[in-house]
Amino acid sequence: MMVPPFFSFVMAVKDGLEFLPAAVESIREQSFGDWELVLIDDGSGPQTAAYLDSLRADPRIRLCTQTNIGLTRSLAKGVGLAKGEYVVRHDGDDVSTPQRLAKLFEVIQRTQADFIFGRAIAFGKGAETVVPHSLLVHGFHPSILRFGNLFVHGTLCCRRQILERTSYNPDYRFAQDYDLFVRLINTAGRGVYMLEPLYRLRESANSISTARSDDQLRCTREIAQHHFGTDSWLVAGERGARRKALQLMRRILCVIHMIIPGRRLALA
Repeated sequence: MMVPPFFSFVMAVKDGLEFLPAAVESIREQSFGDWELVLIDDGSGPQTAAYLDSLRADPRIRLCTQTNIGLTRSLAKGVGLAKGEYVVRHDGDDVSTPQRLAKLFEVIQRTQADFIFGRAIAFGKGAETVVPHSLLVHGFHPSILRFGNLFVHGTLCCRRQILERTSYNPDYRFAQDYDLFVRLINTAGRGVYMLEPLYRLRESANSISTARSDDQLRCTREIAQHHFGTDSWLVAGERGARRKALQLMRRILCVIHMIIPGRRLALA
């Protein structure tokens, strides 16, 4: 019987051949070798499908092809197929640094974390920046999530058993990570926020958050209403003075939470 890997990358793609090989190669080049990649082909066209099929030669990669069911359901399926102790998310147009798994493993061994979030280097549109802003990390408190999602989906690392129980909500075809993160934060699990950015987040016109911004905002509002009772605090979708006022309120609350103990995420 084969021993399960420690980490299972879960990636769901529909086309995106322009950037997909770089994403896959960044996984293959990890210095920590105990991993598998569960790759869901959610109805890609012939060219992308041919590339994905060529990956079957790598025994560490398990490819599942299907007709299009959307990202949320595809990710839930990928989590169900994963065999690793921890599931690591990865998007098909982003890149992991070679030391990502090694450093995740070190933090897990040191902290016994149940789930880990991290910062990312946003690139592709002008100068590279680290997101989210350090104030939003050091001053994080679950209540800050009423202003919107502060986590980069692709940085998530979570015990598989916890992610199987929490899972992605199929009611949200978009912004599924926002809903998942709120529920993870509110579990009894131990959460850790890694300060070093180990993930490169590509910003492009083809990303879901850009190409389907209206649908993304609609789902974000539904999620905020469900978890917080209102969407009036959301920064997303606001413009002008109101947007600036909400951002200022969020910064002030972050400063307060930097002083008052009781955060639910340890920093590493």
